[in-house]
Amino acid sequence: MRAKFDLTVIAINNKGKVNISPSPDELIQKEDVLVMIGENKDLHRFANLG
Repeated sequence: MRAKFDLTVIAINNKGKVNISPSPDELIQKEDVLVMIGENKDLHRFANLG
C-alpha cells in the first residue's frame, strides 16, 4: 500500500478479529476492513478504486 498509494495499513479487521500492525506481506481478503493512515487525497484515491 505504501509504495503504490502512499498509505499505511495500521490494522486489518476481519469478522471481528483485529490484526494490529500487520506485516507488509499480509494477504488482504475481500471481507477485510482496513484501518489506514495517510493524506486525504491518497485515501480518496484508494477508496475510489472499486
